[in-house]
Amino acid sequence: MRFLYIKLTGYAGLYNGSGLDSIELDFTRCKNKITVISGPNGTGKSTIINALHLMPDGNHNFLEGREASKVIKLEYDGNIYDICITHPIDKNGNRATTRANVMKNGSELNTTGNVSQYKDIIFTEFDMDSNYMELFKISNDRRGMSDMTPGERKKFMSSLISSLD
Repeated sequence: MRFLYIKLTGYAGLYNGSGLDSIELDFTRCKNKITVISGPNGTGKSTIINALHLMPDGNHNFLEGREASKVIKLEYDGNIYDICITHPIDKNGNRATTRANVMKNGSELNTTGNVSQYKDIIFTEFDMDSNYMELFKISNDRRGMSDMTPGERKKFMSSLISSLD
């Protein structure tokens, strides 16, 4: 899997760190296979790295009262995938139902935008075990389990284990 492009909009880590409402990264312009994202502490580097996955992010990642989205373009097994995950706001300023669309070589695979259907498509297209994304949370959601109290670790692991197949 090779990321070609990502655009993040409405992520709190970008806004709080750099004052940016959105950021676009075009990885096709990178000259090497390894890309380094650098900058001062608190500027949104971790936000970008944590968003480089194919699942919808949690609402705690977004600016309150603002629509958020993640657009990803990637190449996998000779195919080009365009992914758009939106976290809209309703008329009262609350989070509305998340929508997730995926296109493969220009053809829409998830016409309904339903997140559950989207996840099934992603797991099938990328030959991914659904448990992988749950286990990914161990490193993605937390800076380190060692930073947690024993009670927090137990609660986190219990919720993680109960979500696995």
